[in-house]
Amino acid sequence: MAATAGQPKASHKLRNLMVAAGLVVICVCVGLFATVYMAEQTPTYKATQTAQVALAQLQQTESLWTATPSAVPTSTPLPGPTSTPTTTPSSTSTPKPTITLPPKTATAAALGTSQAASNASLAAIAKQVLADKLISAQLVTARGYTSATIVYDDSVEFDENSMIDTSLRNMIRLMPAVFSGLPAAPDMVVLISIANFTDIHGQTKAENAVEIRITKALNTKMNWPNFDRRNTLNVLVDQNDDSAVMVNPALIKAWVASQNQ
Repeated sequence: MAATAGQPKASHKLRNLMVAAGLVVICVCVGLFATVYMAEQTPTYKATQTAQVALAQLQQTESLWTATPSAVPTSTPLPGPTSTPTTTPSSTSTPKPTITLPPKTATAAALGTSQAASNASLAAIAKQVLADKLISAQLVTARGYTSATIVYDDSVEFDENSMIDTSLRNMIRLMPAVFSGLPAAPDMVVLISIANFTDIHGQTKAENAVEIRITKALNTKMNWPNFDRRNTLNVLVDQNDDSAVMVNPALIKAWVASQNQ
């Protein structure tokens, strides 16, 4: 009987416990739901508020640009350079220095007199051999080398052979006379004959016929009175210096024949 009377009391306590547990579960669920809901709503509110603030600032900036167009910077032209007047000095003529030549010294005068005397002596020697055929006779000195040049007319000869023969004869007579007859022996004697030549077109003009050059070195080897003019070519080849014979092309055949006799 004691056991039966206590059962209702135990059932009542169990029910109360279950109710209390259910309430706790409900409270926990409500709290969790509230926390989740607030977490989701708060960022959206902040983002919306930030967007609104940015839009307001943009609208304020646009209103400022519209209301005050003068705020836009404009380019100001730079001032151009100002021309400063300059004074040009008047040109003044500068006198040119005058060149005063020094007076001729006694040495220069002596050389001039000596040259003139030598040319006169050369012309006199050439005149004795060539007579009226002489055209010119002159001493020329360049770089310490003196040459005596004698030019004469040989156009009166009859043919090519006689032109060659006359030139060689004049060489034998004039070379020793010039080298030994001048106050100072020249380094070379040049003997040139001039004659008239007619070309294939029938045109006649004066040209060099024979040009003979004998150096002082070759002259010292020569015994002119005994020299055979047919050996002229052999002597020139043996000497091998500036001594030479130059013959007009029209006289080549006569020149070769004169050396082979």
